[in-house]
This record gives sequence, structure tokens and C-alpha cells, in this order.
Amino acid sequence: MFFYLHHGEGFFNKFLESFPENHIQSFLARISRASQEVGKVVNMYFRNWEISRGGEIFTDANETERLLLLVRSAPDQMVPRLHKLVLNATAEQLRVEHGGGRRHLVVDAGEIAAFQQWFIYAEEILFTLALHESEPGLGNNATEVWSGLFPIVSYVSTPFEERLKIIQQRLLKLDTAIRMLCVEALKSTVDQQRIHMIGGETYGNRIAKQSVGAQEPGRVLRVPQSLPRSAQRVDLGQRRSGKREGYASVG
Repeated sequence: MFFYLHHGEGFFNKFLESFPENHIQSFLARISRASQEVGKVVNMYFRNWEISRGGEIFTDANETERLLLLVRSAPDQMVPRLHKLVLNATAEQLRVEHGGGRRHLVVDAGEIAAFQQWFIYAEEILFTLALHESEPGLGNNATEVWSGLFPIVSYVSTPFEERLKIIQQRLLKLDTAIRMLCVEALKSTVDQQRIHMIGGETYGNRIAKQSVGAQEPGRVLRVPQSLPRSAQRVDLGQRRSGKREGYASVG
């Protein structure tokens, strides 16, 4: 970035202040592939906008896309902030389907999950969106993308044992909706239709490590059998009726 390298941060901030609003999106798209140093400066400038808008960002597709481009430009700093924004947003803000940024958020969170250092953030973002599912008819809705993080052999680089622990911990909760999602995730662990190996996932200017899959298939395949019996005590009446709002019946 010529302005930053040759004129310094102060000049760069003035440049951003005078930047045309209708060109910000394309500018951020370029920044998302720039150096980490430049990405940090741009993110600092847009910090006030992010704080002032909060969860309302997700009700607007353009604003969500702008935020996600900022995340790509400095993921180490921005992925935790994105995670915090999603967890603090209301169910209504996350459920906005027409004109909202939910689609962008689901897709990007799925890409972020490929990186082991950001997996815990991306997984919880998708889990939160799945709890407030508003796209039950889509094959790549939040519920499906979230469940797709848990096959034994997966595109994510986080080891299966670590991913399984997340499900085990959530199964200890008494919330029926959470348990229903966990049962779906457990089904996906051995669902070959969900398995898709993608080498070297990219996000911004980062490349994820390729998943090595299950190192000991015989041992790993037995792990789900040791899960708490609470997984088998999901309220069958709820499953048959599909009463949980925004979530299709799994029966």
C-alpha cells in the first residue's frame, strides 16, 4: 500500500476519512489481501463504526460484507471480535434473512473454521446461528455447515478428538434445543456424505493446514459410543413435532 509505506499512518487515516463511501467495499476487498501491517491500520480506523453498530451490522448485507472483509484483512485481531459481536447480537438480528448478512456470515464462518487457531470462534458462531436457524430449507444453512465441522475426516485442521469434546460438553446442558443439535453433529461424525477433503483452504492471505483425518480410525470410531447417555434422552416429542422455532424436525 503506497500511501501507508511512504506517508505513514497519519496520512493513511486522512486518506480513509476522505474515501468515497460507494468505493469502500471494493477498497476493503483489496485490503483483505494486503499485508498484516496495513490490515491492522485499516481495522483500527473502522473500529468505531463496528462498536457503534454492534449486532445491527448483521441486519444489513452490505455492512456484514464490509465487516467480513475487515476480518479477512486482519483475522488474528478480527475473528475474536466477530465472535463477540455474534454472541452479543439478539436472535432477531441474527435471523434477518432478506436484506440481512446471515448468508455472508455462515459462509465466512465455515471458511474460518478450517484454521485450527480460529476454530473455537468459528464453531461457536455457527452454533449460535444454528440455534437461531432461519433458513431451514437451505442445504448449506448454519445448521448444516455447523454439523459439517464434525465428521471424523473433515476439511478442518482441528483434530477430531478436540472437536468431539465440544459436543460432549454441550450434551451436559439441559437445553433440549442444544441437545438436538448435538445429536445431529454426532450423526455427522460417520456420515460419509458430509466428508469433503479440501487441501489448503485460504482466508485472506492465510492458507490453512490440510487436515490429516483420523489417525487411528478403529479407535476414533469407538469414541461416540462412550458419550453420555443424555445424548439418547432427547425429548422425542420435541423431535417429532419440530417445535423449536426455526429448526426442522430431525425425526
